[in-house]
Amino acid sequence: MSNKLITLSFFTLIFNFPLSAQIKLIDGLNKMIIPIDSNQNLGYSISKESLFNILDGKKIIAIGEATHGSRDFVDLRLSLVKNLVKNLNYKLIVVECDYSSTLALNEYICYEKGSMKTALKSMGFWMFNNNDFIPTVEWLKAYNKTKPENEKVKFYGCDMQAPIIIDDIIAGKTTLNKPLSSDGIESLKILNNFSKTKFSKSDLDKLYKLKFELNLQIQEVSAPEMIINGLKTIIQRIDHKIIGPGKDQNEFRDKAMASNFERIYKQAGECKTILFAHNSHIGKVRNQPGLKVSLGGELNKKYGVSYYALGTTFYRGSVSAVDRDTKKFEVFYVEQNNKKFIEYTFNKLEKNNFLLDFKSTIQNSDIDFWLKKPVSVRNIGAEFSLSKSDDENTSRSIVPCETYDGMIFLKNTNALNL
Repeated sequence: MSNKLITLSFFTLIFNFPLSAQIKLIDGLNKMIIPIDSNQNLGYSISKESLFNILDGKKIIAIGEATHGSRDFVDLRLSLVKNLVKNLNYKLIVVECDYSSTLALNEYICYEKGSMKTALKSMGFWMFNNNDFIPTVEWLKAYNKTKPENEKVKFYGCDMQAPIIIDDIIAGKTTLNKPLSSDGIESLKILNNFSKTKFSKSDLDKLYKLKFELNLQIQEVSAPEMIINGLKTIIQRIDHKIIGPGKDQNEFRDKAMASNFERIYKQAGECKTILFAHNSHIGKVRNQPGLKVSLGGELNKKYGVSYYALGTTFYRGSVSAVDRDTKKFEVFYVEQNNKKFIEYTFNKLEKNNFLLDFKSTIQNSDIDFWLKKPVSVRNIGAEFSLSKSDDENTSRSIVPCETYDGMIFLKNTNALNL
C-alpha cells in the first residue's frame, strides 16, 4: 500500500469516527426514550406505567422549564399533574412564587372561594397570570370539588421575591396582633421598591428594625400558620434586599426557597409533592456560572433519592419574554442548530417529544458516557434578546446526569398567551 493511500485511509478513519459515534449514540437514545404523544385538544400524554416505573419510591418530583414563556411547558405540566395526581397520589403542588401570593389560588382550587382572576393577579408574575395557566387551575378545582379535605390537592409557593402579604399589611388587609411601628411600615414600602438596590444608613436601620419586629411577632404572638409563613418570607426579603444584586443574592434566594419548601412539605405531612420551577432552580447542581447553590441541590441533600429532578427543553419555537433591551414584552422565535447543545442531538431522534430517564441509560455505555460530559443547554428566563451576546444569558453548560435525573424534550413550542 502506498504512503498516499495509507494517509488517505488514516484521515478517512479519523473523520468518520465522530460520525460513527454519533450514529451509535442516536441509535441507543432511540431505544431508551419514552415517547410523549401530543394532541392539540388533549395536550401531552405519557403512559402511567412509564411514570410509575421511573418515579417508584420518589416523593418529590420537580418539573423544570427551559423558559418561562412557552405555552407548551404549561400544557406539559398539566398533563403530568393529571397523571401524577390521579394515578400516583400526589397531593401537594409547590411553585416558584411567593407563599402568601398563592394563598388566594389555594382557596379557589380547594374551596371555590374568591375569583380565579383575583387569585392569579395576586401571584404577581405573568408566568402564572396568563390564559394558558387557567386550564391547570380549573382542572385542580374540578378534581378537588368532590374530595374530602385529606385528599384535596393543595397549592403553595416557596419563593420570597414579592410576597403579597407586604401589600396586605400596608393596606390593612392583614392585621397583626402587634402593630408594626411607623418605621416598620416605611420599611415595607422600601421592600416594595424593586428598582431600589442601594440603601442609606437610615434605610438599613429601618430594615433591621422591621426584621427585629417581625421576629418578635413570630416568637411571641400566636398567629395562624399562613401568617407566620408570610412573615418569614418578609424577613427573607429583607435579607435578600440587604445582600444586593449578584451571586450571593441569587444563592440566598435558592436557599430561602429550599427552606420554605421544607416548611410547606412538613406542614402538609410530607405527602407526595410536585414542584414547578425553572430548570436553573430544580437542578441538583446549579447551572449558572459561579453559583454553587440551587433549590434542587438543597432538596437533593435533604431528601436524597426521594427527590427527582426532571429538566425540560425544546428545539425550536416562539417564546414570550421581556426584551432585555427595550424592557417590553415580545415574542421571539428561536432554533438551536449548534452542535454543542443537547437540543441539537435530541432533535436527531425519531420522536418529536419524549422523556429520557437517565437511570435507565446506565446499561448503555455510549449514552452513559455522553450524559457524564459537559454539554450546553437552553436557559431562558423572564428576559431575552436576539443579540449574539445574549447567548451567555440564555444558555448554560451542564453535566446532564449530575444536574437532572431525566429530561423531557419537545421539538416545537409556542409562545405563552399573555
